[in-house]
Amino acid sequence: MAIDDQPSVVVMEDRLPDVDAAGLVSELRRQIVSPRVPILVLAGDANAHDRARFMWAGATAYVDEPLDSTLICRTVGTVFDLGSWR
Repeated sequence: MAIDDQPSVVVMEDRLPDVDAAGLVSELRRQIVSPRVPILVLAGDANAHDRARFMWAGATAYVDEPLDSTLICRTVGTVFDLGSWR
């Protein structure tokens, strides 16, 4: 979808059934998604190692459980505000 649609934001889970999610973030950054497009990772079972792995792969933000829609919206808004200077 990211290839065809060129989204303005990517929101994804940190655990995907058939693919390494951090590897997918890295691949999106390398081949598909512009650095201006924020990638927000929603974490089910977060720890410092996972957070670092996703940020190193190119994620813009990493939101831990319990997932709160207000926090997710605020994070997306902050990410877009930070990206406006690029």
